[in-house]
Amino acid sequence: MLSRSAIGSGLISRGIPKVASAGYDRQGVADHANNLASKIRGNLTNSLKALNMHILTGVGSIVVSHVLWHSLGFFLFRKG
Repeated sequence: MLSRSAIGSGLISRGIPKVASAGYDRQGVADHANNLASKIRGNLTNSLKALNMHILTGVGSIVVSHVLWHSLGFFLFRKG
C-alpha cells in the first residue's frame, strides 16, 4: 500500500497542486444565489403581467380574508 506522501508527490508531479483544505468561494456562491433569485423574480413578474395581474412592490400583509394592506393603501381581492 502506498503512503499518503507517495500518493501526494505523484499527484504533484502530474500537475495537480496540493491544497490545504477543501473549500468553496463563499462570495461566488452568494453571487450565484442572488442572480438566481433575480432571474426567478423577473420570470414570475413577467408571467403575472402576461395574465394582466397588477404587481405591487413593497411591504404588505393580509389583514382579513380578501383584504390586503399595502404601503399604497388597502386592496380588496377575490379568489378565482
